[in-house]
Amino acid sequence: MGGGTDKSQAKGSRAAGVPVFTLYGEAETAADVEFLHIEPISARGELLGWEIDRHTHRGLFQAVFLFDKPAKAVLDNQVAEAAAPCAILVPSRVVHAFAFQPGTEGYVLTMAAGWAGPKSVQRASGLFDGLMDEPVVISLEDDAQSCKALLDQLFRETRDRRAGYGLASEWLSACVLMMLARLRMAMGGAIRGDDPRRQVFARFRSMVEDRYIEHWPVSRYAQALATSESRLDCICRTLAGRSAFEVVQNRVLLEARRRLVHVGAPVTALAYELGFEDPAYFCRFFKRHTGATPTQWRRTQRERLAGTIHA
Repeated sequence: MGGGTDKSQAKGSRAAGVPVFTLYGEAETAADVEFLHIEPISARGELLGWEIDRHTHRGLFQAVFLFDKPAKAVLDNQVAEAAAPCAILVPSRVVHAFAFQPGTEGYVLTMAAGWAGPKSVQRASGLFDGLMDEPVVISLEDDAQSCKALLDQLFRETRDRRAGYGLASEWLSACVLMMLARLRMAMGGAIRGDDPRRQVFARFRSMVEDRYIEHWPVSRYAQALATSESRLDCICRTLAGRSAFEVVQNRVLLEARRRLVHVGAPVTALAYELGFEDPAYFCRFFKRHTGATPTQWRRTQRERLAGTIHA
């Protein structure tokens, strides 16, 4: 989400698959590592009838804050009923869509996926990385008023652009992320940001994001990270609960699931797009991990998502 457009523009590129935007409805551009944007939900929601069609962002992380009314969110292949006050976290590349209630009060905060905040708080950036690993709905509960006050001030800073607004915006954003990190940890889903292994794991995850279609073996990732396969595997098991090989395989599987549901291309074409030289091997790979063939899984998921925000 972000920036102004109309519904016809937002849907215009869907024939080729899921639209990829920097901000919803705006042509994709490379996001600077310092990219930071905030806008009220109403800025775009009102123009679009309070429904944001499915799309994705490359290299951007979003947090959608609801303060007074519930919303429905599609996050990849899951439908979430988000009860206010809450924050909906949307990592880079997650296919998402929203159905808001008319007049919803809230904000959409968008930043570069690698955003680390002011240098004086970058030592805590690991905490923020943990927030950006998977889509989730976080209840704001008793922190809603404080969170809203920070976002109100952040919006004023970016809108009015008074002296020092850039630094003030970074600090306010860091405070919001820290609040979300604490709430996420309370849910039991975050990893300590001061663990030195987090840097290796974050670099590995970033490298997998760039290379998973090339089907690199774990040994090549380890070599690129200047570490051993056994150490990389140990780090992944500690921080992600799965082996390095499983992290890579799961990323390929995630992309396969996304494209099967949100892209209309034949299974054979999707197999080649995902780096498989043999579509039959892709079908075996997919069934081994899901228990269903790609065609069966696509049909079941599309039936399940039918009627949810232009699914």
